[in-house]
Amino acid sequence: MIGFQFNDGGRAASGYQGRAGDCVVRAIAIGGGLLYERVYQDLLELAVMHRDKSWSRLAKPYQSRKKDPFTPITR
Repeated sequence: MIGFQFNDGGRAASGYQGRAGDCVVRAIAIGGGLLYERVYQDLLELAVMHRDKSWSRLAKPYQSRKKDPFTPITR
């Protein structure tokens, strides 16, 4: 039986602290053997592109109002 092995995907080594809700970034970094910071920046770039160019109703509230597409806007 394999015991639990903690792995933050390189998040702490990249200088991030606290809770983040970044399970997708960590999973890609761990599974692909990639640097956390690189995965985070690549996903951020793709999210900004989607936010700015999408006709989706889900992307509309984020357009032109925030710099960070990962943080939802609350009303």
